[in-house]
Amino acid sequence: MIDDLVTKGINEPYRMFTSRAEYRLLLRSDNADERLTPVGRSWSLVDEERWGRFRKKRRQAQEIKKYLEKGAFSGKKLVQFLRQQNHDENWLLGVDEELAAKNYDKWALQQVVNDIRYAGYVEKQDRLIERFKRAEELKLPGDFDYRGISQLRFEAQERLNQVQPLTLGQASRISGINPADIMVLMIYLKKGI
Repeated sequence: MIDDLVTKGINEPYRMFTSRAEYRLLLRSDNADERLTPVGRSWSLVDEERWGRFRKKRRQAQEIKKYLEKGAFSGKKLVQFLRQQNHDENWLLGVDEELAAKNYDKWALQQVVNDIRYAGYVEKQDRLIERFKRAEELKLPGDFDYRGISQLRFEAQERLNQVQPLTLGQASRISGINPADIMVLMIYLKKGI
């Protein structure tokens, strides 16, 4: 969002959509305090009581994660069950009396379960982000007519022809250019535009 506002500019009210976020998988409601409380603390916005609750939840989440990595049910690791969509924290507490007896904070347990469930997707997203970072430096040909790339949307063709960016990174920051357009350009660059 900030990148959009700074580099692309706006001429109408800015609407915030999760679909516009670059790293959606990391922007979940269950991990908001994990992402934002330390930032708030660094700006003296989080008092001692809130900080203490946060640290307790974080400590419990670490304990739960260690426990789940070791624990098993029906000869299978608990984490393997949790990666499946039909197993959640309620299922877990139902099959593991020892974990239920520890009476952990429900939000800490839910966050760990979600972290386990989304771990594979987050890793895939991280690899994609790295690929995009490397691709940002790819050079684009000067004075190129982008109308020759039929897979690009008409608006993207117009904007690219108007601006004539020097790199893929510059192209990605042009107003009206979306990630799908950048992917098309990446494919064409690999083929040798």
